[in-house]
Amino acid sequence: MQFNRVEVTDFRNLSSTSFNPSPSLNLILGSNGSGKSSLIEAIHYLATGSSFRTNKFASLIHYDSPCFTLFTEIAEDDLLHKIGLRRCRDLNHTTRLDGVDLSRRSQLAQLLPLQIISPESISLLIEGSEKRRSFIDWSLFHVEHTFHYHSSNYLRVLKQRNALLRLNEDRAEFSHWNSQLAQYGEEITALRRRFVDEITLFTYDLLTRLLPDVEINFQYRQGWPSGYSLSSALETSLESDLKLKYTTVGPHRADLVIRSNNGKASELLSRGQQKLVVVALRLAQTLHLFNLTGRRPVFLIDDLAAELDPVHRELFINILHDVGSQIFISTPDQSLIETERWSESKVFHVEHGQVKEML
Repeated sequence: MQFNRVEVTDFRNLSSTSFNPSPSLNLILGSNGSGKSSLIEAIHYLATGSSFRTNKFASLIHYDSPCFTLFTEIAEDDLLHKIGLRRCRDLNHTTRLDGVDLSRRSQLAQLLPLQIISPESISLLIEGSEKRRSFIDWSLFHVEHTFHYHSSNYLRVLKQRNALLRLNEDRAEFSHWNSQLAQYGEEITALRRRFVDEITLFTYDLLTRLLPDVEINFQYRQGWPSGYSLSSALETSLESDLKLKYTTVGPHRADLVIRSNNGKASELLSRGQQKLVVVALRLAQTLHLFNLTGRRPVFLIDDLAAELDPVHRELFINILHDVGSQIFISTPDQSLIETERWSESKVFHVEHGQVKEML
């Protein structure tokens, strides 16, 4: 899958601009505040219907405009698709695929698998468990056809059980919901466990190249005490759940624990080392996806130089080259990457809200 054309109107400080990227490497240059990161963000929004920098869509609209508009043509195998998005301050939103309105962002994400590496990426290590569950579930969404079914049903039943907990309903009412929650939750956990076992093999191999002198370990915690079925855990936790008014056990409480030398990686590693662990995980996720489906996600790299020294930056670029994905890299300095090694590459300069190809 690749972007053939991208058009951006009134997105942050990008006024009205378009460009035709290369199917391999795309280097995006510009001074600080020029809009190069905004361009990366716009591409991310086209693929996911969301920003990796903010949850407030209104902040993405140019300050004197009512809406922003994004458009792209993407190609996968012999198919060509057109995607258009429009977000307005008055909440008049439109997302279209080949002229048909879409109701869910997941429909975009399914079509456009995408990886993002940015200064915010280390949140995967340093923030709460939700980030790491999302990391796992991204892969399952793309490789396991049953995962969306189990996940959506689990969230539906969880919402119902939490509603009953807030009402302090009779304990007998929970038997039915506990049974359903356990059924879907056990399925989700089995899929997640298998994925973690598979992805760690790829990750350890990459870490021997990126962080050969640092010991990293991964452990999946299922979200309820080991040695218990989820059904038993739900029954045991009912009294405390009634007091707290929410469900305290289940895969929605799961975590991927990342440790280094018997301590938390988020506490013991430097920011540069943390970023390299995230890089290894994202690259491993990409290799895992390709190994199972033959699909390569697009890679977005915002601010290549951030927290990476020249040696590790070069290692990262070499691995990216071997992955074979379409890649967009924003950087203030073109000398940070040798474009000659790529069979096809393009360099773009962002200035005054415009994107221009450098020939």
